[in-house]
Amino acid sequence: MTKKTFENIARIIGRLCANDCEGLTKNNLVNEFVSLFSEENPRFNSEKFLRYIESSEEFNNIIAKARSK
Repeated sequence: MTKKTFENIARIIGRLCANDCEGLTKNNLVNEFVSLFSEENPRFNSEKFLRYIESSEEFNNIIAKARSK
C-alpha cells in the first residue's frame, strides 16, 4: 500500500463517518473500497472481495461497533 492509498482510505472513512456515521453502512463502505481497490489494481477481483465480505462475521461486527459510537 502506498501513502496515497492510506490517504484515500482516510478520506473514505471521513466521508462515511460524517454526521454521526449516518453514511457508514456496509454497502457504502464496501462500494467505496471496491472503487478504490479497482482504481489502484486493474487485476483486483471485486467478486472475490464481495464474497469474502458477505461471509465475514467479523466485518459485520466492526460495522455495528462503529455505528454504535
